[in-house]
Amino acid sequence: MTGIKGDRMLPKEKVAEMMLHALQKSKVLGEAFSSCASDYLELVVSWKELEAHHASRPDVANGELERLQIVAQESRGTHSSVPEDLTLVRNGEVPIKSFADACAGTFTSLPLHLTGLTTIDAIQGLNIILNKARKLASDSHTFTVGSNKVYDKDTKQDLGYGLELFCGFFFTTKLGMGRALINVNRITTAFYQSVRLDYFMHAYAPPNSYGHWNRAKLRHALLGLRVKITYQNRIKTITGIGELTPVNQTFTLKDGTNTTVAHHLQTQQSATDLIPAITNSNCLCINLGDTSKPSWFPAETLEILPEQIFKIELPPDSQSRMINIARKQPGESRRIIAENGLELLGLKPGPTGSPEASGFWIGADGVGQVTGMRPSSEMLGIPFRQIQPPVINYSKRVQALSPQYTQWNLGSNAFVNYSKAFTGKVIVFVPEEEGKFPSNANPEAASYYAVQLLLQLGLNGVTIMRDGRPVKFKSDDVTDLEKSVITPITFDKYGNREMAFRNGVRRAKIDHSDLSLALLLNPTKKAAWADVFSDFKRVMDQEIGVHSLCITAETCSTQDRKGRLNQYMANIITDFQVMVTERLQDWQARSGFLPAKVLYYRDGVGNSQYAEVRNEEVLKIRAAYAQLQGNSPNPIEPKITAVIVTKRHHTRFYPQTTNMAMNCLPGTVVDSEVTHPCYFDFYLQSHKPVQGTARPTYYFVVENDIGFGAEQLQDFTYHLCFTYQRATLPVGYAPPAYYADRLCDRARAYMKKHFHSISVPRPPRLRKGQDEAMDSFKQRCRAQTEAYELAVLDNWKDLCRSPDGNMKGPWHSALNGTMFWM
Repeated sequence: MTGIKGDRMLPKEKVAEMMLHALQKSKVLGEAFSSCASDYLELVVSWKELEAHHASRPDVANGELERLQIVAQESRGTHSSVPEDLTLVRNGEVPIKSFADACAGTFTSLPLHLTGLTTIDAIQGLNIILNKARKLASDSHTFTVGSNKVYDKDTKQDLGYGLELFCGFFFTTKLGMGRALINVNRITTAFYQSVRLDYFMHAYAPPNSYGHWNRAKLRHALLGLRVKITYQNRIKTITGIGELTPVNQTFTLKDGTNTTVAHHLQTQQSATDLIPAITNSNCLCINLGDTSKPSWFPAETLEILPEQIFKIELPPDSQSRMINIARKQPGESRRIIAENGLELLGLKPGPTGSPEASGFWIGADGVGQVTGMRPSSEMLGIPFRQIQPPVINYSKRVQALSPQYTQWNLGSNAFVNYSKAFTGKVIVFVPEEEGKFPSNANPEAASYYAVQLLLQLGLNGVTIMRDGRPVKFKSDDVTDLEKSVITPITFDKYGNREMAFRNGVRRAKIDHSDLSLALLLNPTKKAAWADVFSDFKRVMDQEIGVHSLCITAETCSTQDRKGRLNQYMANIITDFQVMVTERLQDWQARSGFLPAKVLYYRDGVGNSQYAEVRNEEVLKIRAAYAQLQGNSPNPIEPKITAVIVTKRHHTRFYPQTTNMAMNCLPGTVVDSEVTHPCYFDFYLQSHKPVQGTARPTYYFVVENDIGFGAEQLQDFTYHLCFTYQRATLPVGYAPPAYYADRLCDRARAYMKKHFHSISVPRPPRLRKGQDEAMDSFKQRCRAQTEAYELAVLDNWKDLCRSPDGNMKGPWHSALNGTMFWM
């Protein structure tokens, strides 16, 4: 359906309203309404041939089927109704045959094209059909977000802070081996409550006892939120938060006179009922206009539109409540999908006991009757392989594991927990070997590491207390934190270590009764130092009763990392070749040669970026090799295997058991039926979840120069999951990607205090010229957005530069080459 947007940029609600009017008025679609479905934005999918409505004089030669006119808005005040000229155009045939051929494995070349020359791809078309089945089955008590998430209105629960949650289901069609599949999974999502905006502001971030609002917190939560101006019945988007209340916020009228927001609304008859609330309001005004030309409204006149997802971090107690509601045992999740999910999605089995879906899918005009599509309501049984866990060698211990028991023990003492407040002082023990200190583990380094530990705790939300008062500090001024670190104590590695630990703490407590944490600085994590750590933990945990941790200062050649700020919304790493070059230089400096093979685990991209990773990042790895080797007579041509690691997906596996609490065992790998029929991919559940339903990790191989076989790569990846430094059990996905996530988390911690300190003003919203083409306008918008994002990136780099100008990350250069962030 063309002409709905024309040369305008309309909100989705308006487009959907116009599309519904067009579908109801169309003669072509009216005669075949039961045999078509729409996304209510611009697309119509029909499973019957549509005949042109010649009375509307369509241009049949150019694929037009019908021309029609609708009213875009009702008359209101002095505004008259606006007629819109629309055209129903035949784009082409959705490539269902290509989709079926792909399921059958007929296509084996890369890349795989399933999109028609002029129309949409098969999966999008099938999802539109699924959405119609859902609407016919349960439209009265459900709502959708996007094209494939449906929520049950009856599941609403209050989260506090002006928020609520709904439970529902994700659904999509996907390629399978030999057949098309419908992927269905449970989802639980937080939404804004549809309430007056001032109610939300007081619930989410109320003013303090002095009446001061947390504008940064409100701005983070409200920007981009859709609201209705109640006295005008118009829908707008919040673009800013003011600093003044309605009685103090001024603006200029068209005649040039200044007035306040509250006084102006007193002249509006439609806002009479709200005047008392507005004049007594302590809420900040809300901008619904441009940043350069603000349009101020009192929060009391705005109402949050329903069904808007709360996309930022939830308050802690809301988060806990949501997790408790969302968390279900595997058997319970399976039951909810089979009973509630299929009914909501219109996939309920037929009355005769047949597993095939009924209702929309059968009958003379049903999709199944015409296309042969008859979804089964039974879960798909699939083959799997159980990978055996590795044998664990730790110090002098060897421990064999089993699929049922994949955890091993490092000793009798568990790690200690910490609360949201750290109180007291820190002492560090530093070992001597034959009267000398290792170069990376001396008293000066020990004090530095202890201060950095406290600094990072503080930056991550832990209150540092000393002498009953919070310690004040900045990332570039840790003078006060240094007072919380006692002069380090040295001891002889080969002497009576336990006595040294015991006496050291007791002497320190004479002058520092509030000693609360003891650290041991080991120069390496090799087995030769494991006994030192065991003695230290035993004395501190069992005899002294002081929390204790071990700091390892060893440089780690294979797991070293560097951090870079990436361009906003960019999935491909912008400085990738530079980063790879640095990694190779470090490798070469430590080993004397360059590696001949590279196994690259890549996290954080969707399937639409797989080709970009292959065509850009893999090539940049080769370019980094070429750059380093220059004119070498015998250059290494590296063999590269690149694997995409995907954690956020909706595929779940359930064991065939009556035990409701049982997940699939760690080491469960699936590489058929639900994987791609043409590519090298697999699902691997490598961990044992503590609670809830396990989510396997999806691995997709985009390059395989090394020549891994399927089982080789699966086994290697699973065994690699046992090597994560912070756990004595296998983790949920490949540690290289896990370490990258942790380093990014650490970098975000450095940046947290700057989240609301960006000094780059957001550019004003562009206006489309009267005679300007839409493509030209969109190009101007993209150019402005890119320029703004680059300016923000440069600003972040200035804010997050380390005090000594370290170029390898936002930390002191003394920490380069170490895994301090673990």
